[in-house]
Amino acid sequence: MFQMNIYRAVLQQSQIKKMSSEMCSSEEGELAASRVVKWDEVVTYGRTGNVTEYLSCQEMLPRITHQRQEAIKEKLQKIEQGSADTKQNLTETRASLTSTQDQLNITKQE
Repeated sequence: MFQMNIYRAVLQQSQIKKMSSEMCSSEEGELAASRVVKWDEVVTYGRTGNVTEYLSCQEMLPRITHQRQEAIKEKLQKIEQGSADTKQNLTETRASLTSTQDQLNITKQE
């Protein structure tokens, strides 16, 4: 149970989806006022049995930020490559069009 909270109201499907999409979702903070049992309080209680410790969201934030930055860099590289490919195609198409126009002009002159 990581970030287990109990809320006063029934959450909407979109809220649950947003919370479950990532380990430290911002949705939890947005719903803070409606929490009845808070994860922050649960972790302060004594524990027994098999307990596996997890990093808190504050501790995980630098890792998550780095992962997101890397994903954004990869997407940006793909976009930049696509842009370069499009520019190359445009240059080739312009050259082909110029060649075709030149041939048309020669044909008209004949």
